[in-house]
Amino acid sequence: MTESNVVREVAAKSLCCGCGVCAGVCPAGALDMRFNPLGELMPTLRGNCAECQLCLKVCPALEVGEPLSPEELFGAAPGGSRPHIGDFTAVFVGYSDRHREKAASGGMATWTLQELFTEGKIDAAVCVAPSQKEDRFFEPVIVSSASDLRRCYSSKYYPVEFSATLAHIMANEGRYAVIALPCAVTAIRKAQRALPLLRERIRYVFALACGHGVSKHFTNFLLAVVGLDERSARDIDFRYSGGSLKASNFAFRARDTNGRWSRPLFMSGLYGRLWGGRFFLARACEFCEDLFSPLADATFMDAWLPEYAADPGGASIVVVRQPELAKTLEEGQDEGNCRLRPMAIEDVLRSQSSALSYRTVVVPLRVARAERDGLRIPRSFERIPVPGGIRETLVKLKHGAHRQLYKGTFDEKGGTRPFWVSVLTAYLRGQSLLYAARRLAHRIGERIRELKPVLALFLKERWR
Repeated sequence: MTESNVVREVAAKSLCCGCGVCAGVCPAGALDMRFNPLGELMPTLRGNCAECQLCLKVCPALEVGEPLSPEELFGAAPGGSRPHIGDFTAVFVGYSDRHREKAASGGMATWTLQELFTEGKIDAAVCVAPSQKEDRFFEPVIVSSASDLRRCYSSKYYPVEFSATLAHIMANEGRYAVIALPCAVTAIRKAQRALPLLRERIRYVFALACGHGVSKHFTNFLLAVVGLDERSARDIDFRYSGGSLKASNFAFRARDTNGRWSRPLFMSGLYGRLWGGRFFLARACEFCEDLFSPLADATFMDAWLPEYAADPGGASIVVVRQPELAKTLEEGQDEGNCRLRPMAIEDVLRSQSSALSYRTVVVPLRVARAERDGLRIPRSFERIPVPGGIRETLVKLKHGAHRQLYKGTFDEKGGTRPFWVSVLTAYLRGQSLLYAARRLAHRIGERIRELKPVLALFLKERWR
């Protein structure tokens, strides 16, 4: 009889996001999370499958049973509801003076966890910190005090999985808070519904808004560009400010085993082109619509708006769904522990307009293309026809070229291929130059349009 589990139904079809929740809750301990040749975390069988199908019930890629409802988690939403964001109680924008310098953006996620520790509402938190394992730079860890949160400062654009931390929570009593990406949040919420023990112990589930995930080769490629690799790099910093005048123009840098930091790669250059071009994109992310994680108690994100991005320190947007958390944030503002003000929900959508456009326009197209090519996407999407003609052919060629570029950059053991690294580097630098030229041309065009009436008036007076 054929076994029915996530290895067969999800991972084999490249639909797995690599969250590891299935492996963490497997009652038989039959699943293990490992990196595949593309640098993606995938579940593999290490024991006999009991065919309980719990892994399928918690998988965010599948729709098994009744869908989760924000109303059953948070009750009525006094703030309202919006597509993509879901129900919400309150929305804030601002920062924490204590955490802003070292944390990503305004540091409000760290501030919130610290307040929950201080108020005695949690005994431990699950957040991402540097890993001691040889095959990865980061992993979720259990921190048991507010002071220990410094291990988890800043964002990590790196695949992580929660199997070990969920197994720890199930084996150890306590009140936990977990912060994760939307796909993992969905899986954790499903696990809480299936396992009352997790519902009792995990008191808060927080999300970081997610444009898309990447494989670990995203980091390995950047290391290769700065002359390092997995063995020679000790520390990774994805959000180095580097003296930039804009919060959005942060940089990647790495420290070698001798303690020397590499040169920074800024978002305005190769780093941004690599991210914006969605190279080393996890395949499951091609079909994911979840940007704001409507099932999270609160969602944190960067305030990518002109009025905030110009501040090098950055600011956090917090979409709060649990009324108790809204009260904690309001009290923090009133007591001067953080600097917050209410924000219109429309500004939240505007702050993530690029990622939202991708989720609402590009993702349905990717789903349609995948299904046209024979891959059935289990979740329900609005079915749209795939456009034809020359434009679709060019898109297909571009996607094929991108795939060849990043698949050819690493061998099956994860080692770099220098030739392909140099080809992709040259391609990204060329894109950066073209992007800069387009921005310059756009600014010149705007300036000409502004001056056109003045020039017309001048010429009219001159030749009168």
